[in-house]
Amino acid sequence: MIMSDTEIRREVKAGRLVISPFNDGDVEPASYDLRVGKDAATVAKNGDDGRINLEEKRILVIAPYAPAIVWAMEHIELPLNIAGRFGLKSGLS
Repeated sequence: MIMSDTEIRREVKAGRLVISPFNDGDVEPASYDLRVGKDAATVAKNGDDGRINLEEKRILVIAPYAPAIVWAMEHIELPLNIAGRFGLKSGLS
């Protein structure tokens, strides 16, 4: 079952769902919008580790079919009775 905005707020307030830092403005009708953090990584070039500081670069270029990792700004802890899923905002992909 997908949690509503009311349920998300209730679980965070009760401490059963941890979203840190929590911003009430990021709660949507049936989701919570995570923000892109400062780090990302993709396939390494020239022997480096592939990590990119997004605060400095401001862009992440991903080669076709290459994997990429983008860290969220928030730290999330889900109890065993809550499952999470993520998807890209279509306007940003």
